[in-house]
Amino acid sequence: MKKLLIFLTLLTFSDNKYISNENMKKIKIYNEKKVEIKNKEVKKVEEVYEILKIQNIPENEILKLDGSFGVKIRKVGDKYILSGEKKNISKLKHIIYSIDKIKKQIIIKMNVIDTSISFFDRFGLNLKLEENKNDGLVAKFLENKLSLSNLLNLGGAKLGLDIEALKQSGDMYIKSFPSIMVLDNSEGEMRITDELSFKVSEKKVQTSEAGLIFKIKPRIVTKGYKEFVELEIYSEISSFKSEKVRSKNILNTKVLLKDKTSTFISGVGRESKSINISNPSIPIFSTLFRKKSKNKEKRNIYVEVEVEILNE
Repeated sequence: MKKLLIFLTLLTFSDNKYISNENMKKIKIYNEKKVEIKNKEVKKVEEVYEILKIQNIPENEILKLDGSFGVKIRKVGDKYILSGEKKNISKLKHIIYSIDKIKKQIIIKMNVIDTSISFFDRFGLNLKLEENKNDGLVAKFLENKLSLSNLLNLGGAKLGLDIEALKQSGDMYIKSFPSIMVLDNSEGEMRITDELSFKVSEKKVQTSEAGLIFKIKPRIVTKGYKEFVELEIYSEISSFKSEKVRSKNILNTKVLLKDKTSTFISGVGRESKSINISNPSIPIFSTLFRKKSKNKEKRNIYVEVEVEILNE
């Protein structure tokens, strides 16, 4: 009898322990789900939106930031809607405002130097530059701080060159374009052309244009503490060979210049047919740039560009 009671007691104890463990498991699962739900509620943050007006950054550049810090950007009219978590919107706004600054402007000047063939060799200009390299103007030119046109106009005598006499003889012509001011990353255009009209039929007249055309897009590049100007340049130099025939030289190039320096972007050889007039205008091409001689002549044209960043 005593053994039976002990057995029943052990059996009852075992059953109670088993049920207790199952209940504990259920309680644990319930608590875990409760914590998980609570965590989800904590993670759920209210989404807000703000409206921005951008002045100086292109639309495609702003939209590249879409999704940064989990913030969505949408453009409506001339404004941008930012939606997301408030603190993340603040971070993105700080970045946008730091780059949305007023663009700087760049002064661009073009010089065209038209010379008889092998002018620099015939007059020994390279040797004269070497001999006078310690002179102030020549030193600036060799350091790209002074344009060749300015060197010839201001320091021609020091190089043994009579610029006025060379101009009158037709050995050299210098044409300086008016300076233009262009916004950073915008396009500017310089143009000096002549139009020629000719009949295509009895009722139709066609016009053709020739001369100098320059399209320039500057972009300011900062390297360390120094500013450079990257220039994308389209240049077109053309002239009339006859009433309906036009010769044209086109150059697309990209150059990098230090602020307040100059460089040559092209040198073009051409054969010109002169026109005899008493008072020539700017001599480079046919009707637009005339010369006194009637003979055909081979000439070289050098295009020089100067840049200066305006720091207002």
